[in-house]
Amino acid sequence: MKQSIKNILSLAMTLLVSAIVLFITHKVTHKRISEVQERARINAAKRVLPRSCKKIEPIPGFENAYIGKTSQGKVVAYAITASDPYGYGGDIKLIVGFMPDYTIISYYCIEQNESPDFGDLFLKPQFADQFRNLNALKDLALKVDGGEIVQIASATITSRSVCNVINNAKKKLTEILNASKETK
Repeated sequence: MKQSIKNILSLAMTLLVSAIVLFITHKVTHKRISEVQERARINAAKRVLPRSCKKIEPIPGFENAYIGKTSQGKVVAYAITASDPYGYGGDIKLIVGFMPDYTIISYYCIEQNESPDFGDLFLKPQFADQFRNLNALKDLALKVDGGEIVQIASATITSRSVCNVINNAKKKLTEILNASKETK
């Protein structure tokens, strides 16, 4: 019985020390990790915004959404992160660049699990360039679904998911623009 109590106390002390070490490690590294993650998101936004964007700022109240401005503060474009859970390999997460009139600048992949050399063809210019300069006011769809985007051969699910991500980003942009009109 005494040995059991010793073992329990020993285990409890080990757990307590481990919890304290984890807590301290989290406190020490949390801020730095957050800064690195934010810098990575801003670098992704830079990939989809025009070069005329000299200032890239997070949009208050909207997670992973950025506004690109000239050095004089004039709004040039928006970078919006969105995802779709229905890619062939699961979630596809993109950051999409939009002009204020909903013209698509480009997109950049943040996360995907599509098949290498097949499903990930949505990253190649042959597919991605179809979206460049398209106006996304109307939802985008594949040709097989009555839209104007040519799907990747044998990767229709992935192609459809990319359209869904861009449509989701457009909806988020609409929320942002509506919110900015309300605050004016």
